[in-house]
Amino acid sequence: MSEHPSAQLLERFVLGELSPAEAGPVVVHLVRKGGCGRCRARLAPHYHFLADPDAEPAAPEAAAEELARYDRAIDSAAAAVRVHGAQAVRLRSRARQLLAELGAHGVCRVSARTRGAYPKYEAVLAYSWSLRHSDPQRMVDFAYLATRIARHLGREGYGAEQVADFEARAWGELANACRVADRFAEAESAMGRAFALFATGSGEPLLQARLLELRGSQLGLQGQHRAALKHLDSAQQIYLGRHDRQAAGRVLITRGVYCGYAGQPQRGLRDIERGLAMIDREGDRELADTALYNQIDLLVESRRWREARALLWRHRPRLSALGELVRPRLDALEGRINAGLGELGRAERAFAAARAGFARAGAGRHAALVALDLTTVWMRQGRLEEAHGLAEAAIGALLAVQAPPDYESITALVLLRSSFQAALATAAQVQSVVEFLRRVEHDPGARYQFREG
Repeated sequence: MSEHPSAQLLERFVLGELSPAEAGPVVVHLVRKGGCGRCRARLAPHYHFLADPDAEPAAPEAAAEELARYDRAIDSAAAAVRVHGAQAVRLRSRARQLLAELGAHGVCRVSARTRGAYPKYEAVLAYSWSLRHSDPQRMVDFAYLATRIARHLGREGYGAEQVADFEARAWGELANACRVADRFAEAESAMGRAFALFATGSGEPLLQARLLELRGSQLGLQGQHRAALKHLDSAQQIYLGRHDRQAAGRVLITRGVYCGYAGQPQRGLRDIERGLAMIDREGDRELADTALYNQIDLLVESRRWREARALLWRHRPRLSALGELVRPRLDALEGRINAGLGELGRAERAFAAARAGFARAGAGRHAALVALDLTTVWMRQGRLEEAHGLAEAAIGALLAVQAPPDYESITALVLLRSSFQAALATAAQVQSVVEFLRRVEHDPGARYQFREG
């Protein structure tokens, strides 16, 4: 084969749909004399022998608690397709074996049409989920692979309704992966397809609840808080009706976060506390720790400084393990707490650490927001000249990242810059802009009210 195989031909090769005569030239193209690097790279996630032999293997992603959470998910999925007893145990064992292989190498030897594709489907979905903090783009890739596997599961004896359920679940998880990766248009399209497939399936309540839960999160990030809470409430009721307290607690925690985004931090705190009381904290420590982080965040929003500080100091070591971006977020929360308590020296050190951490992580917008927080501290300390220079740099950085342009945010920043240029800016005005810019992240419809110096 002198030319590269087409994308369609490679997809059919991955799915095992080529005849031996068609597949032969593709294999030769991939492996003869080292093979085509471009095509090998495209197919490496699906075939272990195509991976770079000199590359360092990825660290295993499937920690013990991840596997425990995964076991609960596959047991629920097996029940939904009426697979029980020894067969369910065998399926879970094989799926865990494949998941371990994915965690160790980031690739999987089983093709989409290989007999026993259901365990691969489960393993690929679990691995996709495990990438949500470390590699959102690969999370999308593996969720998409699950949608391709799902459509072939009818060849293993599953009925048309069951296959529709498998596809609906995979497309729902793909929508969630696209949301995590900030690919919002693709997320909308995938979620629409998930619900369309669900309508042709068995109507399995737990699958419906999961899709409602994912859609609620999607709507929440779009600022459609009322619709988001309605979807989450429906999901929670289904989970409670099926006696799944873990899932119901998870939804309550998510609901609390979106209540906070909607400007109801006290209600959000109540939901998070109720959710924490329902979940198995040790069995799903990541969920518990994420809930604790959001609890601290809402306490800060509520200006309950001392409660927030006590919770942060008590749990900071375990919260720091949530991910690279969480550590500077914790520093930023500590800075806001200290500023709220009037401890300006401590606030300055915390904001400086947060700014440096965000810069190292390439999170320019967050670094610039924290620079404005630091500006308010310097202004309160009387260091007006330093504060003016820092504010100018931060405002310039924030204006540069408004893509697509957000009129309200741009207006707030331009008015603040004008106040500094006229030597009329106050710490209170800077703080009002920072608070608005944080709010508009979760409420695109928010409007800025200019605060006179």
